[in-house]
Amino acid sequence: MINHYTPSPQQPTIVKYVQPYRNGIQSHSLNRHGIGFILRGKKYVYNGDQREQINRGEIFYLNMGHHYTEDIPETNHPFEQIIFYYDNQQLSRILSQLSINYQLNINNNHSCPNCENRSLVIYPAWNTLKNFFATIDQYIKEDIFNNGSTAETLKMTELLYLILSNDECCLKN
Repeated sequence: MINHYTPSPQQPTIVKYVQPYRNGIQSHSLNRHGIGFILRGKKYVYNGDQREQINRGEIFYLNMGHHYTEDIPETNHPFEQIIFYYDNQQLSRILSQLSINYQLNINNNHSCPNCENRSLVIYPAWNTLKNFFATIDQYIKEDIFNNGSTAETLKMTELLYLILSNDECCLKN
């Protein structure tokens, strides 16, 4: 089951995927970047002969392009994830807004082997980010995002702020 909302072209899109059964490896061609969070289960992302595992409670970044993934449900519970999709212009607009309106000092000083030049970056979510995604899950259940794209943009801005304010987060890169 897929819950998603179709905003105007200028807005990010928030999608919740629920997969009750293991369906094997699937191919995805993304025309936008994605920042996601695993609510339940685990996800495998295949890159050549390597398999990366994303566990429950971890955030991840997938760049645009072709990806092979496998979603693994938990015993007696479906696989669940929430992903924010955005393009370069949306990211630029939100980062500019954070910098100008809130004087957020945005830099790209973080560098480590886990995130440099990678199409997939995985990082353990901290409590604030877990609570953020729990709220997003509740918003989806209550159809809050169906009333227009403003809420999606606000939540994408908040997500980026949380990531940027964590000095150690590999998704900053």
